[in-house]
Amino acid sequence: MKLPSLLRYDVKQWKAAFMKGLWLLGEHAFFTTLALIFLAGLTAGLLFYQYVFFAPQNIESAAVSEFEFREQLFFNLLDGLEKEAAALEAADTVERRDIFNP
Repeated sequence: MKLPSLLRYDVKQWKAAFMKGLWLLGEHAFFTTLALIFLAGLTAGLLFYQYVFFAPQNIESAAVSEFEFREQLFFNLLDGLEKEAAALEAADTVERRDIFNP
């Protein structure tokens, strides 16, 4: 028996076994569906366990910020907001007429 004919025989045999397996799964569709749902749940559970319990815990103090904090700019902004709030409080209040209920 030559090598190419041997490979051809194996491919035919594997194809027949594969088709027989698919036919068996199709005949027992309910149990196949239950098994696939169980396998999906098992896979999801394993992934959840891996990424939740084995994930490296980030230490917040070790986090590096991408932005540089400029204290003088912060105080200038805070001073401007305080001046604006004081100006709004000092303004006279005017009773506006209700345009929806004349």
